[in-house]
Amino acid sequence: MIEVDANRRTQLLRHLLKENEWERVLVFVATQHSAQIVAEKLYKNGVYAVPFHGDIAQGTRTDILAQFTSRAGGTW
Repeated sequence: MIEVDANRRTQLLRHLLKENEWERVLVFVATQHSAQIVAEKLYKNGVYAVPFHGDIAQGTRTDILAQFTSRAGGTW
């Protein structure tokens, strides 16, 4: 666990992704709205990210999960 101010969380996440060269990461947040915001911030900063929550159609969630688990190389 890393304690960080709320307004610096996405910045820290981007740093950790780059520093550790992580290609695939699941980020858990408290709300669907937060999932959308985090995904948008990451995407705007060059990190491919999509929200994954209950308000997304089941078919779309299945597709996202399949892409996530089968992605070979590259940044997801």
